[in-house]
Amino acid sequence: MALYPVPMDKVTRFLAWDKTNYQNYTAWYGCTDFAEDLTYNAQHRGIEAYAVRVSFERGAGHMIVLFNTTDVDLVYIEPQTDDIYFNVMEGNRLCTADQNLCMGDGVITSLRIVP
Repeated sequence: MALYPVPMDKVTRFLAWDKTNYQNYTAWYGCTDFAEDLTYNAQHRGIEAYAVRVSFERGAGHMIVLFNTTDVDLVYIEPQTDDIYFNVMEGNRLCTADQNLCMGDGVITSLRIVP
């Protein structure tokens, strides 16, 4: 199936429809599972999305989902809550725009798309 960038409003509508964030975080279903499921669901609908492994300067890493949009460029989503992360790049903290949600211990040291 071909994947295409879509407008941000389509990503927002998809996230409202998708129920991945309704799953419970458990010892058997963690951040990797959330990211893989959200990515699969988006790609299955032709939306360009990728699971991304985030590494931090200290502590454990995290998994988020990257959407390529036609109007906002790259958008990073927290698959457990559907929150949007802003300024996602090496050297920054992984935080939502309002700084209410920050993940990880320290700044981002690497971002890698997971095949």
